[in-house]
Amino acid sequence: MQRMLDDRAAVLALCLVWVPFSFLLHAAVTLAATLGLIELLWYLEALQKGRVLAAGGLFGLLWYTHLGLPWVALAATCAYGWVRLDLRWRFAQAIGLGIVLAAPWWWHLATHALWLHPIPRLENEQLDFSLPLLVLAAAGVVMGWKDGRASRLLVCCWAAFALYGTTYWYRWWNGEGMMPLLLLATRGLWGIGQWWQAHVRRPSAPVIQMICVLGCLVWPTLVLEPHQAAAGVPVREWNWRWADTGMFHLVGWPGTTPKPLDVSLATPEMERLASLVARASRPGEILWSNADYAGGLVAALADRPMASAMFSEVAASVIADPVAAAHWIVWFKLPEAGSEHRLRALVQRYGLALAADTDLALVFRHPGGGRLAERPRAVIPLWVSGMLLCVVLSGIIWDFHRPNLCGVE
Repeated sequence: MQRMLDDRAAVLALCLVWVPFSFLLHAAVTLAATLGLIELLWYLEALQKGRVLAAGGLFGLLWYTHLGLPWVALAATCAYGWVRLDLRWRFAQAIGLGIVLAAPWWWHLATHALWLHPIPRLENEQLDFSLPLLVLAAAGVVMGWKDGRASRLLVCCWAAFALYGTTYWYRWWNGEGMMPLLLLATRGLWGIGQWWQAHVRRPSAPVIQMICVLGCLVWPTLVLEPHQAAAGVPVREWNWRWADTGMFHLVGWPGTTPKPLDVSLATPEMERLASLVARASRPGEILWSNADYAGGLVAALADRPMASAMFSEVAASVIADPVAAAHWIVWFKLPEAGSEHRLRALVQRYGLALAADTDLALVFRHPGGGRLAERPRAVIPLWVSGMLLCVVLSGIIWDFHRPNLCGVE
């Protein structure tokens, strides 16, 4: 926003980011998507300035960072190319350069295409909507489209995120899709301040803008969440939730309702469990857990491979029994119906021997585990990929800092 408008608009954007707590949580949890959003922002800036080398380099990096955001960038570029006829050739050059850089990754994806399948996630069960933000964003769409500046590109980017709507509703409205919405809301708030300064003048425009920000911060969130009906059939219903913005959650305001992602697995108990597994197991021995993500954290902290999948979108390359292949079973004490029955069945079927009982989980030794896992070899050495990354980043930085000879703004 600082490059689009001025410093005060950038401050307003930072203030509005505090409104949707779901977006802050998502940015903290999905680090690859967060890094991709940073690259996408700079990609939009490069497109707007007509800097082909920077835009192409950033588009290429997006493919190696995240699987969804490059398609959003491509759709936004095509939509913006319909508006900016004078930049179509530069857009085509940038996309072509990005495709060349991403060609090895595309080849890798094509090779493993049968194992990849986008599916709805449990995070889609709850959606949060801040109505004041949506109103400001709608105003930003109208004002941004009229002024013909970089706001038009943000409108195209927001529209491009509708690609997420087919499967990832949560990420469209509460995750990555919030980025252009927040910037458009800032544009709308800035436009309101300009109108106020031109027609009313008292109090000043910054005062009115900060009053709007405070209104967004204290306004209740409209939440679409799952609810158990009387007949036992799960349904979803709309509810108002007060004190639900990021400000209230981050300061620990009493009465706030925790979000589904508002949990931390990195606790001292988890670290002690990982240390126990690391001491008891040998390098190459495989872990399996009844809680995929918690088990993945234990495997990462203990530096051990795991047989339980973490990403439902990626199928196993070989159909096999993951418990039979594992040497250690980490069974978390989850309050689920039938959990004890399933555990007894596993112990009886595989002959598991209890090795440790902690506050978080039971650790079992599987005497009949499969062969030890071998560390996969990298396609190219890390130092080579590091050098290639430095070359691309250097080209991006150079293109941004060189004189803008084409005069595009």
